[in-house]
Amino acid sequence: MWTSQSMTLLESLTVSAMGLTVVLGVLSMLAIAIVLFSKLLNLGGKKAAPAAPQPAGPQGPTEEEQCAVILSVICEELRANPKDIQIKSIRRL
Repeated sequence: MWTSQSMTLLESLTVSAMGLTVVLGVLSMLAIAIVLFSKLLNLGGKKAAPAAPQPAGPQGPTEEEQCAVILSVICEELRANPKDIQIKSIRRL
């Protein structure tokens, strides 16, 4: 049953501050839990991406260099060894 009592300004500010403290505390714990779980579940570890090759001469990279870069990106994404991948054909799109 509702009563006709009202809160004073100090009481309402105290309740609001406690509510905000609880919400920020829960959000902080959730952020920490997400970071911990992402580190635990990422067993392979995130390696640094290979550096982009510098253009070879004024014409830019050769077709062989472009294929090597594409293969390294695919291997990094699949977390595979380049020796385990067999290229059967290359088509220009």
